[in-house]
Amino acid sequence: MPSCLQLEKAISYYSLMPEKLVAVFSPNEQNLAGLLEMVRTATEYRRHSGDLRPLSVFPLPSRIDSGEQVDRTSWLLKFENEFERLIAEVYGVEDCSLSEYFSEVQLPYVTNQFISNRTYVILAA
Repeated sequence: MPSCLQLEKAISYYSLMPEKLVAVFSPNEQNLAGLLEMVRTATEYRRHSGDLRPLSVFPLPSRIDSGEQVDRTSWLLKFENEFERLIAEVYGVEDCSLSEYFSEVQLPYVTNQFISNRTYVILAA
């Protein structure tokens, strides 16, 4: 869980945010739980602030190991379910399906990538 100081920093940052939040997370419980709480905090703050702009949230799973198919599938399903619940909660959406979104949007884990500190971005046409 994020500390109070982290949440205070996040709230002050979100108050100055544009209309889009890309929520990058890696496949582990602590990272996902912390990110869900940060998104909840950001959307709540925006809703009650004087800023009338919407805040669109784009979850982005990162470090997804394509070699571990069973773990990958299990984690992606967990991400999908957690974010569908969160989107329904913070935006009041009754029917939310992110399966197509999560099947298209991921930052893969490539071992050599982290040796050279390069970041790869895959853009869909």
